[in-house]
Amino acid sequence: MLLGRRFEIAQGMRFMPAAATMGTQTVGSWEVVSLFQGTDGVPYARLANAADTSRIKTVARDELLNGKLYRKVG
Repeated sequence: MLLGRRFEIAQGMRFMPAAATMGTQTVGSWEVVSLFQGTDGVPYARLANAADTSRIKTVARDELLNGKLYRKVG
């Protein structure tokens, strides 16, 4: 959530983990490079690290909207 409101996730948006833990995460924000629905019916976002675009991860879109896990930047 962003300030208690839900928002749409779109390509190009950037997110950072809400609580960075040293040694476990690559520095910098993560940019949404694609959106898709998984075979399990859950909508996902594919993210590339802005500092090292070879680092890719996939996160459920609801997790990106969870302010305890991620925050929107930029």
